[in-house]
Order: sequence, then C-alpha cells, then structure tokens
Amino acid sequence: MKVVLTKDIARLGQKGSILDVKNGFGRNFLINQGFARLAGASDIQVVAQQKTNIMNKQEKRAQMIEDYKDRIPKIKLMFSKKANEKGHLFAGVSGEEVAQALHRQGFREITEEHIFGTPIKTTGEHAIFVELDKIQIPLNINVKSDV
Repeated sequence: MKVVLTKDIARLGQKGSILDVKNGFGRNFLINQGFARLAGASDIQVVAQQKTNIMNKQEKRAQMIEDYKDRIPKIKLMFSKKANEKGHLFAGVSGEEVAQALHRQGFREITEEHIFGTPIKTTGEHAIFVELDKIQIPLNINVKSDV
C-alpha cells in the first residue's frame, strides 16, 4: 500500500514522503491516526517533481560553494579600527562586519553564522574561515589601527 505522510514521523519519514507500507500498518495505524493518506497517481507525480526541484537546488548550491571556494581565498578584507598603543582594539571586528564586507563583494548567501574566528580583537593579519555546508573556506583579514 502506498501512502503519503501528512506529518513528520521519526524513523519513518518526513511530511509529503510517499512510502510503501504493509496494508494493516497503513490502514489501521497511519491513516487511522491521521499520519498519512492513500497515495494517488497525482501524488506520485507531485513528489517526483518536488524531488527534481530539490536536486536542482542542491546542485546549484554545490556549484555556488565551488565558486566561493575559488573566489574567497583570493580576497583580503581590510578593516580600520581604533586601537591602543599595544594593538588591542577598543571594539573588535565582529562576524557581522565581516559578513557585510563580503556582501559588498557580492557574496550574498554568507551570513554572520557562516563566519568563524571572530571577534578579532588585535591589529594585524588574521586568518578566519567561512563555513558553508561543512566546507571551510579560508579568509584573510587585515586590521589596522585608526589612531
């Protein structure tokens, strides 16, 4: 029996998934409890189209990440902040500032949550990284004293 899940069920599947289950389990439990409904021919086509769309999105994201892996290491971001005579910044360089600088460079998908190695609290060269889909991309930052 083919059913379409109407709710996420642990160890079984996610909402919208089409499953092939035994007749008794489908009729007596899944459908009876409102966790699923019988799958028709149109449901199978819709799920196939959704899978195709998801695959296309994943493929585009993978291509974007490959592009970023090539472009981001070549960038050197420069920040100018107020610092004391020992080189300690009064206000560090945050992940949000790095993300905004990357946005200005054309990297729209990168947010503060993707930036690791911040806040930076001293002047000089710093190596941080951008993490996208568990892929770490190195990024060089130069912080100069504004005083």
